Amino acid sequence: MNIKIKKPNAMKHHRSDHAYVRRMLKLLDLTQKEAAELVGISHRSMQRIACGDTPLTYPVQVTLELMVVQARESA
Repeated sequence: MNIKIKKPNAMKHHRSDHAYVRRMLKLLDLTQKEAAELVGISHRSMQRIACGDTPLTYPVQVTLELMVVQARESA
């Protein structure tokens, strides 16, 4: 079996705006602290990302997006 898997491409799909992070947290019904723990970053880092002081990194973005997809599939 030959399966092609496309690698995530940050150049095409990276969104660093803090409003996007806040929307995902709202969709997940998570606090910044809860999301930080699940993603594996510090609470302070998540606070900085959510308020726009620190750019959203692509790995954190993808992790949050996958959590949203999983939450929608579980509903």
